[in-house]
Amino acid sequence: MEARNRIIGGITRYWRSLLVHKQLLPVLDVGSLSICSPDSAAMQAESRRLPARVKRIEANAKMSLKPGTKKADVTAFFASEKIPMGFYKMAGQNEASGQIFVTGLTECASVACGDDSALIGVRVDVDENGTVVSDPVVVGMYTDCL
Repeated sequence: MEARNRIIGGITRYWRSLLVHKQLLPVLDVGSLSICSPDSAAMQAESRRLPARVKRIEANAKMSLKPGTKKADVTAFFASEKIPMGFYKMAGQNEASGQIFVTGLTECASVACGDDSALIGVRVDVDENGTVVSDPVVVGMYTDCL
């Protein structure tokens, strides 16, 4: 048992030494640590960026995609927000929907838990002619952590 513990202890010390001295230190970028700190101004601004963008798109969607809005205006709304879209029939229901993927601070991807990638999606029910029949739904969610 003592020999086994010495071997395991030696392996543990070896890997710890390897990680700290040969792998971890060259990878750490001290500048990124300060930018990617949750208290940094950059991260604080980033944490407000997605919700603000979602609110803006949601407000524009509520104004532009009211029930009765025609297909051409639906298409124009998505184009004005630079959101690729399509008209789909799912489970007997027609809808117009689109989504965009955005990334946050790419310099934080290797330091923090990710680069704050997110998805913003817009969906509205339409009839067979593409005319809006319900209020739009706008969703914003992180696909990577913040």
